[in-house]
Formats: sequence, C-alpha cells, structure tokens
Amino acid sequence: MIDRLVASIPHAAAGFRLAFAVHPFAGYQASLTWVRADPVEGNWYRADDVGDEGWLCPALFCYFAAPPPKIYVRAEPK
Repeated sequence: MIDRLVASIPHAAAGFRLAFAVHPFAGYQASLTWVRADPVEGNWYRADDVGDEGWLCPALFCYFAAPPPKIYVRAEPK
C-alpha cells in the first residue's frame, strides 16, 4: 500500500511524511477500513479503492487508544 501512496514522490525511499486521521481531510489519498486484529499483534486494514490489505504494527496505539474503523491517509514529500 505504501508503494502506491508514494509513487509520485521523488526519492521517497529517502523518506516521506505520512498524514493520517480518522476523518476525511483535504487531499487524502486513500481510506483504509479495519479488517481484523492480528493474532499476535497489530491490525489489518484494507484499502477501500483497490482492496489491498496491509498490516499496521502496534505503534498504531501511540496515536489511537483502539484501532479506528477507518483511517484516511496522504503521503507527501518531507
């Protein structure tokens, strides 16, 4: 999912900024829907536009008390 989000960012491998929120915001690129908790740790989300699934590590809990049902994201250059 990240590869798709950063495709238009030159030199994204050297770093980029990822903005995210539980509500739609101006310029968001993708919305992700919670699918399931991982049996070990983390959570799985599905990209609403193409159906890709991706695992989000437990660092998600640094930003949210519980896995939000939806996350809106945008990747941008640093």
